[in-house]
Amino acid sequence: MTATGSQTAEGDAFRAGVIVAEPLLRVEGLHVRFGPLRAVSGVSFAIAKGEFYGVVGESGSGKSITARSLINLLPPAARVSGKVLFQGRDVLQAGSAELRALRGRSIGFIFQDAIAALDPVYTIGDQLIEAYRANVPGADLRTARGHARDLLAEVGITDPDRCLASYPHQLSGGMKQRVVIAAALISDPELIIADEPTTALDVTVQRQVLDLLQRVVARRGVSAIIITHDLGVVAEVCDRVAVFYGGMIVEEADTHTLFTRPRHPYTAALLDSLPKLGVKKPFKAIPGVPPKITQALTACPFEPRCPRAVAQCAQACPAESRAAASHSYRCHSPLP
Repeated sequence: MTATGSQTAEGDAFRAGVIVAEPLLRVEGLHVRFGPLRAVSGVSFAIAKGEFYGVVGESGSGKSITARSLINLLPPAARVSGKVLFQGRDVLQAGSAELRALRGRSIGFIFQDAIAALDPVYTIGDQLIEAYRANVPGADLRTARGHARDLLAEVGITDPDRCLASYPHQLSGGMKQRVVIAAALISDPELIIADEPTTALDVTVQRQVLDLLQRVVARRGVSAIIITHDLGVVAEVCDRVAVFYGGMIVEEADTHTLFTRPRHPYTAALLDSLPKLGVKKPFKAIPGVPPKITQALTACPFEPRCPRAVAQCAQACPAESRAAASHSYRCHSPLP
């Protein structure tokens, strides 16, 4: 794994999975419902300053809903409970003015679809300048434009002036993704949330975007959460990882431990599904489909697909257990 955070003693501690100081972000017992659908069920985790935190799991496991909850950006139909404490303030209880100040200024969000995140009828310059002036009241046009230009150069766009004058459709997919990253950095946030930032990009551009995110986190000393299906991305950039399944975190550990000694069968199944260089064997898919949780969890959501399921798995949802201070899991029949 490539270390990306601060090289201080505190940074070394969180890379070992131990939060030694008050975390930048703490989520406690987060539940999100849409009518009968329980999208997130009792999620809790903490992010330290300078940490790169990975969130993985299949589609529908609650990853993106959890991410949007962190900035209280959910539709009116959502019923949310629990706490999302950013620098000690509960985001879920914040008013509209406080949320406007928080989004973009303190927490930058890189949305999953770079094309949809940019307005097609405005130039890149118009959009970045508007975002900067919204978060820095009183900033004049010249200052805002200069800051936007510097940001585009920082994220690796070789001709920032031409990019500022361009419309989104005039840019490649990789350039649009870089612009979206620049927009998330426009007000020097302390936390960056990247929701599938490499989706729909080719392998070369994915590598460039990941390198960019690593450099930004290291240079600015900010924290980052990256949501992805790609375990290779996690292995490359993350300090710790949370594995989501059925709207809950089923395993959380530092990246090295998760890849070398997973305890939850679902984590192991995800790792087994990865192709291995030099090993010729058939693709090993996880049988069955992810659950749609429409009632309170009274059993392990992975039980119908689990090769290690025992009778207790169908009778009770497992409580959190710990293999070490930095390694937790929810399983009645864990791997040794």
